[in-house]
Amino acid sequence: MQLSLQILQIPYNYYLQSALVTEFGKPLKLADVEIPQIQDNEVLIKVEAAPINPSDLKFIVGQYPSGKILPVSPGNEGSGTVVQVGSNVPLRYQSGTRVCFRAGLKSGSYSQYSLTEWSNLIKLDDDLCFEDAASAFINPITVIGMLQTTKQLGAKSVVHNVAASALGRMFHKYFNENGVNVINIVRRQEQVNLLKSEGAELVLNETEQGFNEQLREITRKYEANVLFDPVAGDRTPQLLELLPDGSTAFIYGTLGGWELNNLSVPNFLYQDKTLKGYIVSNKIFRQKNSLILPASDNQQITAQFSRLKDIVIEVQNDISVMQQLDNQICNNKLSGLTKEVNQKDSKIAELNYRITKRDDEMNQYQDKLDFCESNLETANYKINQVHTILKK
Repeated sequence: MQLSLQILQIPYNYYLQSALVTEFGKPLKLADVEIPQIQDNEVLIKVEAAPINPSDLKFIVGQYPSGKILPVSPGNEGSGTVVQVGSNVPLRYQSGTRVCFRAGLKSGSYSQYSLTEWSNLIKLDDDLCFEDAASAFINPITVIGMLQTTKQLGAKSVVHNVAASALGRMFHKYFNENGVNVINIVRRQEQVNLLKSEGAELVLNETEQGFNEQLREITRKYEANVLFDPVAGDRTPQLLELLPDGSTAFIYGTLGGWELNNLSVPNFLYQDKTLKGYIVSNKIFRQKNSLILPASDNQQITAQFSRLKDIVIEVQNDISVMQQLDNQICNNKLSGLTKEVNQKDSKIAELNYRITKRDDEMNQYQDKLDFCESNLETANYKINQVHTILKK
């Protein structure tokens, strides 16, 4: 609590240290940056951890569109503690709240503090550390979007290159849990062992002899007609060549370079194959179902994501209201039943009293009857004596 109080004392216009991109392709500069005035929907976060994604590196060299204006700190996501909030920020994100966040347009996560809209936040559980939470946006949302794209294409199996990456390990687990087979491609035997230890069944080492034949055979066996590849360069055309007719390859990275080399025209002309780009900033969930819609820029994505979170909150509120109504109904029913039981208990007690009273009366009658019977016997005895005397 003391730390939280100290954080709240950070004033506006306080200077913080930030790694800045001042010119694309140039080394980052560490500089003191003035914290901007927080807007109504914004929060200021003390950054505790931030990952280095390929998209971050591409932004630094000017190869990743973001809408940010230089100079600015890079870093698309991170985790930390909310220290200041705007007037329209919900109570669940007030100062002192531990969150993971998607960086806004004004600043990135490679900074002591980062400014973003509250709709870019996810509140952390107490048992989740900042290091693990720092990668909660880019890779998970990318994998979720990839599965939705796969479902839209009706594919039962997919091929994923560079499958031992952080995204790749999420990929095979999430796809398998949702009933889609994944043919994982890696480059080293220890990566094969790693994925299999995590439950992956189909793992190919592309450096082993006979890899092309293995991939060609297994993709046809499992009807794998979708490829997700972060390499591009020479590799995407090579892998697409080995896939069945009618396959679609999605490029979601440029680890092998910006150029696509040795594309085979017959693949597209006679084998009905398709090559597409895939980037998470061009995909977002539809408001009330699981389809993915294109977004024109990051601001639209943020708005869509905010609406999605609002829907979740609304559903949670509806559930809470329903639970309250259920409890009220149950309490009313219970109260009514209790009253009815009490009334019946009262009637039963009254009946028991009447029965007891009648039992007492019956006992009195029985005593009188017994007395009468005794007197009758005595009278009969005396009458018999009189008859005996008369006979003499």
